[in-house]
Amino acid sequence: MADVAAQTGVSQAAVSYVVNGIAAEKRIPEATQQRIEAACHELGYRRDYLATAMATRQTRVIGMLFANALGEFMNGIIKGAQDYLREHDRHVVLCTCDDDPAVEAADLEMLDHRHADGIICFPVPPPHSTDYWKRALDGERPTVFVDVLPLGIDGDCVRIDDAACGKGAAEHLHRAGIEQTVLLQMPGWSAASIEMRQAGFLTGLRQAGLPAARVVDVGDRQAIHALLQSQEKLGIFAPVSGWLTHMLRPFIRSVGPIGAGVTFASIGRCPEADFVVNSWWVAQQPEKEMGLIAAQQLLHRLEDNQPAPPTLVLPVDWHHNRP
Repeated sequence: MADVAAQTGVSQAAVSYVVNGIAAEKRIPEATQQRIEAACHELGYRRDYLATAMATRQTRVIGMLFANALGEFMNGIIKGAQDYLREHDRHVVLCTCDDDPAVEAADLEMLDHRHADGIICFPVPPPHSTDYWKRALDGERPTVFVDVLPLGIDGDCVRIDDAACGKGAAEHLHRAGIEQTVLLQMPGWSAASIEMRQAGFLTGLRQAGLPAARVVDVGDRQAIHALLQSQEKLGIFAPVSGWLTHMLRPFIRSVGPIGAGVTFASIGRCPEADFVVNSWWVAQQPEKEMGLIAAQQLLHRLEDNQPAPPTLVLPVDWHHNRP
């Protein structure tokens, strides 16, 4: 540090402020910061992150705790957040939990013990005990959730307008001439976001003058096979696109083509939409933007010590697989 100070003609304190990431707080001019950074690079000086943590009381480590890393949606959120955090000199510890709440609780405790400055989380699907989240949020470690809040938790969240998405699905099916609809559900899944999508769908059906949807469990193979072989004009809505993947893949492998009159609507991208001949409306969530904004929200709280807006709602784009 003394060599960098001598070469740039500034104090060692100024060098320390720059390498510890608090130059702006200490009002070090931008030109001076650049000169110090260039000298550090030339002299091969590397930051002592332990010293930085002691000086700033921040480790510059952000925990990313995700239910899983499956699919384009989840990977997009992770990439959007990681790219932004790296640009802002934050180091990411990514934990994926295999949809296991016990793993989620253990990883959350690990991030706490390693003094992560904050956490970005796509939580494991409920229902399960969320006492560990309540304990974590009672502490001082900022946390921003993406897309889903754990049951019973009131926290910062970046999400889509779930009710509007459900209603939009009903409107698209109505415009397609669908008169009978099915609302898919996955046993064991319950979250506020899913409930709002379902409620929005049912509201949209009522406003369109259509009868209430038949509710069918994704795991009911007999009912699913009958639906997918229907020759009537039937609309199937999935509040979570992965439920359709779970339903369609074994059917296509073992049974064959889907009935020509079946139309789908789902929230979230689904690979099968590009390969079936059936009409399919997809609400595409802006996953990279959701991850980036979650990272922005978290750093806002860390750097300014101010609460970010508790919930930020983003729009979705509806796409049809047969434009």
